[in-house]
Amino acid sequence: MAERADDHYITREIDKRMGVWDPKNEEIQHQYRETSKSIELNETQQFGFSVFEHDIHALIYTWYHPNLNLISSGVMVVQGIRPFVPGLDIHDYRMYLSADEIKNGLRHFKTSSNLEVEVLEPGVKFRTKYLDKERNSSFDIVHTAIHPPQVWSSNVHFEQPMRNVGEVVIRGKRYDVNGTQTRDRSWGEMRSEVPRNIPPICWITGIFDNGFCFHTTAFDTEDMDPVWKGKFHVPPENALRFGWVVVDGKSAVVRKVRKHTDYDSHLLPTRMVLELTDEHNRTFKISGECTAGYPFHVWHNSRWPIMLTRWTLDGKVGGWGDIQDGQWADWILSMSGR
Repeated sequence: MAERADDHYITREIDKRMGVWDPKNEEIQHQYRETSKSIELNETQQFGFSVFEHDIHALIYTWYHPNLNLISSGVMVVQGIRPFVPGLDIHDYRMYLSADEIKNGLRHFKTSSNLEVEVLEPGVKFRTKYLDKERNSSFDIVHTAIHPPQVWSSNVHFEQPMRNVGEVVIRGKRYDVNGTQTRDRSWGEMRSEVPRNIPPICWITGIFDNGFCFHTTAFDTEDMDPVWKGKFHVPPENALRFGWVVVDGKSAVVRKVRKHTDYDSHLLPTRMVLELTDEHNRTFKISGECTAGYPFHVWHNSRWPIMLTRWTLDGKVGGWGDIQDGQWADWILSMSGR
C-alpha cells in the first residue's frame, strides 16, 4: 500500500493513543487554509439515527471542501437493504452546493435541500431536521451524548456515541426514533479521490446495552481468511488504523484487531466477525449481522456501503452500530472475476 503522510484515515499508521477534544472542534477549522491550498483539504460532519425494530437507518452527512468553496451535503434514509442509492426511502444528497450555505459555520446551518443542523451544546447535544414536502418525508431528531468525544491521536478526527430521540416520517408513515448511533467529525486532513489498489477499509462502530462502546477503522486481517486473500496483501501491522473502546465509562485505545467480512452478490457487507484487543490486553469478541443499508458513493472513484448492524458481544450482550466499508474499483473488479 502506498503511504501518504497527510492521509491519516486510510494509509498512514498513526500513534495508538487517545487525542484531546476541544469545544472549538465543532466549528469550522479555518486555520488549515492558511497552510494548505490543496483542493483535497476537507472537513466532515456526520450524524445519524435508526429505528432498529423497523430496520430503518439514516445518515446525515456534510462534507466541506474549503479551498473549493464547496460542500456536499444531504440525508439518506433506508428501510431494509437496497443495492442502489436513488432507491432509498429518503434520498437527497447533493454533491455540489456553495459553501456559502455554511457561511455562519457548522454550529447552526440550513442548506437549500432543507437539512438543518444545530449544535445545542458542544460535545453534548445537537438537533437535526429535514423536510421534503413533495414526498411527505421529514425528521426531527435530538442527539445527546452517551460518552464524551473519542479523539484520534491525530487530533483531527473523533467519534462520539449518541442517544437519538425524535420522529421520522417516510412518505407519510411516521415512526418514533429512540435509539443510538455514533457521530463522526473530521477536519484538517486531505481526502484524495485517486483510485486505490487496496481491499476495503472499514469504519465500524457499536453501542451495547451494557454501556460498552467501540470503534475501529481497519482492514480485514489475513489470518481470518478474507474474501480477497491471495489477491491483495495487508501486512498484519498495517491492518489497524485506529480504534477505541469504552468500558465502564473509561476509554482505552485498541492495539490489535482481527476481522472478517462476508458480502452478498452486490458486495454489500452481510456479516462481520471482530476481535479487538485494547491497551489493557482485554480482548472483545464481537459479531454482527447487517439489517439495513446501501452503497453510498461519497465520491465517484469509490463507494462506501453504509450498513446498520446488530452486534453481539462475547456471544450474549446485544448492541447496534455501523459498518461503513470503503471500496475501490480494483477490489470490486477482482471480486467480479475480472
